[in-house]
Amino acid sequence: MKNVVITFSILFAGMLLVSQAEARSGQSHHAHLLHEAAYAGNDADEFGAEFGALMQDYFGLKEALVESDLEQAGSKSHAMGERLDEIGPHRLEGDEHMFWMNRFEDLAGEITAIHDAENLDDVREHFSSLSDQLVEIVSTLGTGDNVYHQYCPMAEAGWLSDEEEIRNPYKPETMLGCGRIEAKM
Repeated sequence: MKNVVITFSILFAGMLLVSQAEARSGQSHHAHLLHEAAYAGNDADEFGAEFGALMQDYFGLKEALVESDLEQAGSKSHAMGERLDEIGPHRLEGDEHMFWMNRFEDLAGEITAIHDAENLDDVREHFSSLSDQLVEIVSTLGTGDNVYHQYCPMAEAGWLSDEEEIRNPYKPETMLGCGRIEAKM
């Protein structure tokens, strides 16, 4: 009986330490489980690589907006659409499958709207919605790389960046450095 009590005490202490470590890291247990499950297995590895490529196109889109280049924004959004089609809505399993599937069509809609936009104001409006969706996806599934969630209070909009330096895609002509890092993901 004494051995059973000691074993349960050790198990409880271990669970408590893991819970405290997750709390310190700011990552919920559910998000951690989704991330682990999402990247377990070959198909999930392919998903991770393809989602990483999608994010690289997104970072290129952000830079096109920093440069106020409508043509390049259209090109990058087209590349994002192609990558999203390659990934498809059914690549993951379990909870992460439902999570991804429920966001897939919204991502596709924003990417299409960016590609079809005729001016930078419309591109930036849809980029803001796209960024909000990607913040949620990256915070849940991760990317395997450092990603910075940045925010401009003047534009009241956020974006993701693969670099720490603030390069505001919403008001680059007047406030290129305006913004703050909300989170490192």
